[in-house]
Amino acid sequence: MREQFLAGRRAPQERKVRRALKLGVHTPIIEPLSLDEAYLDVTENLKGISLARDVALAIRAKIKQETDLNASAGISYNKLFAKLASDHRKPNGQYVITPQMGPAFVEALPSANSTASGRRQARR
Repeated sequence: MREQFLAGRRAPQERKVRRALKLGVHTPIIEPLSLDEAYLDVTENLKGISLARDVALAIRAKIKQETDLNASAGISYNKLFAKLASDHRKPNGQYVITPQMGPAFVEALPSANSTASGRRQARR
């Protein structure tokens, strides 16, 4: 599961989110990406919550409760699809991409969402 925290790049808000989350409460497998995003593997989460969707709901609720900030979450079977799922429901939502949904989801994306191209390429 990938969490996308929308605290922005402002340090005080980012610190609030990190304190509120205590991500290690859910899983020891955390891969920070930047100040406001991280990948979490909750396949076997420490809280015993059976669905990654429910882990994401709990984390997002905790962020909102303690910081009054919104958060997006993407849930999927790999990091790329988790990132795409998170982007799909910004600024305050979550989305699940299952293995069965993956190919069709990618086919429906505009070229700007490809990892190999950006906004500039999409304008061409």
